[in-house]
Amino acid sequence: MSADILIVDDEADIRMLLSGILEDEGYRVRTAHGDAEARRQVGLARPDLIFQDIWLQGSTADGIGLLEEYAQNIPNTPVVMMSGHGTIETAVRAIKQGAYDFVEKPFNTDRLLILIQRALETSALKAENAVLRQKAGEDTDLVGGSQVIQTLRQTVDRVAPTNSRLMISGPPGSGQGLARPHDAQPLTARGCSRSSRFRALSSMARKALPCCLATPAPASAHRCPA
Repeated sequence: MSADILIVDDEADIRMLLSGILEDEGYRVRTAHGDAEARRQVGLARPDLIFQDIWLQGSTADGIGLLEEYAQNIPNTPVVMMSGHGTIETAVRAIKQGAYDFVEKPFNTDRLLILIQRALETSALKAENAVLRQKAGEDTDLVGGSQVIQTLRQTVDRVAPTNSRLMISGPPGSGQGLARPHDAQPLTARGCSRSSRFRALSSMARKALPCCLATPAPASAHRCPA
């Protein structure tokens, strides 16, 4: 199925011109003349890509304001900001707010079509990576039945209910990110923050921490001073 593209611009001729270009390329196109209609269109169905004009006459929110709303409500949808009166500062601001790119009117058709293709490909790759990361986090646990692995599991379970801090260290690929109490998610799935008592460190990162001395063996647990 062809991509669904939403065009938000207060100028009817721009909406018509851009719609014609995209429809000729086989894209499905929807249009909105202001912020209220843009919200309505997004509510009907999440578009695959949005072309958003920065200046919207007669609207309560400008394009930057809508960009912030998109970031909250449909964060994975790429947004290309456009303006006929844009400046470098405006473009930089839009990119910092999360826009995929910024284009000036009048459009260069060839550049526009390449931009659309890249934006859609990037969005598809991000969605695929998110699915793969989610699958990678399912049913994962430390593998092995050696005495070292058993001791590691017992140490993690024993320390988990306490207020102690635990450093889990090991060389890359040793599985330190999978260490967890038996009734919790792996560290990699939980996305531990700096304040978490359970953190996975690579062999490079642990060199900067003087609190414990890690062994070069498989992933091992060390209780650190508070």
